[in-house]
Amino acid sequence: MMSNIVVKKYGINDIYGKFLQLLNTSQFHNLARSSTVDFTRKRSLTLERLILYLIFRQGRTLNQELLQFYAAAEENKAIVSKQALSKALRKINPDALSHLIREFARLFYNSTAVKTYRGYLLLAEDGSTIEAPLSDASLNLFGFQINQYVRNKEQAKKTNSKMGGLFDITNGFFINATMGNHNDSEIPLGYKNLEGALSYLKNRKVIYMTDRYYGSIELFQFLENNSFNYCVRGKANFYKDLVANIENDGWITVRITPQILQRIKNQKVRTALKKKGNLKIRVVKHYLEHPNKDGETYHIYFTNLSEENFSTGDIADLYSRRWEIETNYKFFKIDLEAERFNTNCPRV
Repeated sequence: MMSNIVVKKYGINDIYGKFLQLLNTSQFHNLARSSTVDFTRKRSLTLERLILYLIFRQGRTLNQELLQFYAAAEENKAIVSKQALSKALRKINPDALSHLIREFARLFYNSTAVKTYRGYLLLAEDGSTIEAPLSDASLNLFGFQINQYVRNKEQAKKTNSKMGGLFDITNGFFINATMGNHNDSEIPLGYKNLEGALSYLKNRKVIYMTDRYYGSIELFQFLENNSFNYCVRGKANFYKDLVANIENDGWITVRITPQILQRIKNQKVRTALKKKGNLKIRVVKHYLEHPNKDGETYHIYFTNLSEENFSTGDIADLYSRRWEIETNYKFFKIDLEAERFNTNCPRV
C-alpha cells in the first residue's frame, strides 16, 4: 500500500517539475511574448510567475488572488499591483496558453498519475458559448449576431465566442479546447480538439462521449480509424428504420452508399468507409422510469463497445458520466468567472 502512494506522489511531483522546466525554456518564452521586448526586463512578476498565477486562480477578486498567490510563494513584499498584473496579461500571446494545455496533457499521460475507468480514459466533448469583451477587436474576431436591432458593428451590444472543449472525465481536466466565431458549428471545433489530442492519446484505451448533436457516420469511423471506442447519445432520426428493429440492445449495419461518401469531408474516413462498404454500430435503448420534459420514454446510445465488456446497463451508466463536462463548464464560467474581463483585448 505504501509503495503505491509513493509512486502516485512521484508521478504528480514529476509532472510539476517537468512543467516548471517547460516554463523556463527559451522556446516557450519566445512563443509567449506578444512582442520581442515583452518579459525581457527583470521584474517581480516574471513570465513564469504570471503563468502560475493564471493556473492557480480561484475566481476571487484580483486583490484577493494576488495576496493569496504571493503569500503561498512566501513573497508578500514582492506583491504587484492590479495595474501591473493587467499590463502583464496584455503581453501574453494566447497561443502559448494553448501550447501549455497540450504540453501538460502530454506530460500527464506519460506519468504514473493517470486514472482510468475499467482500463479506459473517458473523454467527453461539448461546446459552449463564451461572452467576449466588447471591443472592435472582439467584434472583428468573433463577429456578432445580426437582428432587427443590430445591423452593423457599431450597433452591437455584445459578442460571443463558440468554444469546444475535450474533457477527461476520469482525471478531471480539459485536455484541449478551441475558440471560434460565434457562428461556428461545435462539430468542427470538436474535430480540432480530437486531432490535437491524438498524439498524446496513442496506445491509450479511450471511450469518447458526446451528446446527440455530434453523432454521425463520419465521427464513428474517424474514432475507429484511431482505435477509439465511443458512446454517443443518438438522434431520434439517425437510421430510424434500422434502429426501430432493436428492442433493447443490438447491432445495426449501415450500408455505405455513394451519397454517404459524398458527404464525408475527411479523406481518410472516406477511404476507410469505401473499403469496408458498411459500418456496424451497437444500439442500446435505455428506458426511462418516467417520460422526460420532451416526452421521451427512452434514450438511444450508439457505441462500438462489446456486450462482453459492457452490458446494456453498463452503457447507460457510462453515458451518465458525461455530465461531468457540463459541471466543469459551469465551474469555468461561474466559479472562475471566465466571462469577467480586466481588458478589452479578446486574445488575453
